[in-house]
Amino acid sequence: MTLRRARPHRRGVAAGFTLIELLVVLVIAGIMITIGLPALSKLIGRSKLEAQARNLSILVARARNEAVSRGLETVVLFDGDSFLAFADVDGVAAGDPPDGEFNPIAGSVDRGTDWRIGEQRLARFISVAGPSGEAAIEGLSNPGRPDQRIIFNPDGSLYSTGAIRLSDTRDNHLEVAVSPRATAQVTLRKWDGTAWREQGEEGETWQWN
Repeated sequence: MTLRRARPHRRGVAAGFTLIELLVVLVIAGIMITIGLPALSKLIGRSKLEAQARNLSILVARARNEAVSRGLETVVLFDGDSFLAFADVDGVAAGDPPDGEFNPIAGSVDRGTDWRIGEQRLARFISVAGPSGEAAIEGLSNPGRPDQRIIFNPDGSLYSTGAIRLSDTRDNHLEVAVSPRATAQVTLRKWDGTAWREQGEEGETWQWN
């Protein structure tokens, strides 16, 4: 009968982690998470504010395009929890002139009355507000129409220039501005503490809280 010789244990090869090693790994992981969470939270908040503002810019541009392509008034307004863009075809009754209000008439043919172009809900922790001393909605005083809304004429020009401003809980502020009246250019700008600036204006990049 042949006896098998037991293989010698290789020195330097660990059979597993010791309790001390596991505790060290957990402590290091905890420190990394603690350091990384504020940065991650800041990035998420910034991304949410930027996304809201850029989507609003797209909605405003879309409303202007509809005004030009269909030859009618269009409006973008904030109704308390969302931004609404609509074609202002008529007033309260069929045949009434546009009035800047969204009041579709029941029973009308498709797009024969006020109709919705698009809508964007306000994201959580984002508000329509400006920095201290600055209005939440600037300008947008529309003669013969309701104020504090962007109104495009059938040729794509504006009733009144102005801006809608958005803020997050970290005191960051962006605005969607429309001007001048004739061309109604849509611009996205950030508050730098003293003025509203576009990204890259004068070689500067946006700074975030």
